[in-house]
Amino acid sequence: MTRPGPAPKPTKMKLLNGNPGKRRITKREPKPKLGSIVCPAHLTGIARQEWNRLAPQLREIGLLTDVDLVNFEGLCVAYQRAREADRCVAKEGLQISSRYGARIANPNVEISRKCWQEVRKFAQEFGFSPSSRSRLEVNLPAGQLTAEEQQVIDLLGPE
Repeated sequence: MTRPGPAPKPTKMKLLNGNPGKRRITKREPKPKLGSIVCPAHLTGIARQEWNRLAPQLREIGLLTDVDLVNFEGLCVAYQRAREADRCVAKEGLQISSRYGARIANPNVEISRKCWQEVRKFAQEFGFSPSSRSRLEVNLPAGQLTAEEQQVIDLLGPE
């Protein structure tokens, strides 16, 4: 049975957001190790590309640990399936002919919808929505800022 209400935010996400609710930060939260993040051999195509694109970024800010790999793999696989279903819809159209010649809805439209739903669910776990990203505050070393970003910080101050 699931718990009522929204899922609690991971402590790392709260800290990256600046703990806006000023709620107590738990000291007893498990802290999984940041082991090597190697793309599983069975991931191919778009799923592998997404893994290679996102894993280093998530690892760098501490949002991808050993225990997160299954959810992250699910995100990559769901994304690949969504893209493949979209490609089929683009090729075949929103409607296809049944074996009796009648026009029916392309089943790939529903497959695409469900896959994108899965992508959104997994992406929420990692703070991938534009609204959650806008609330993140990540302190980067000065060398990682663009010249323009550094000028703004120098002008306005760090806070």
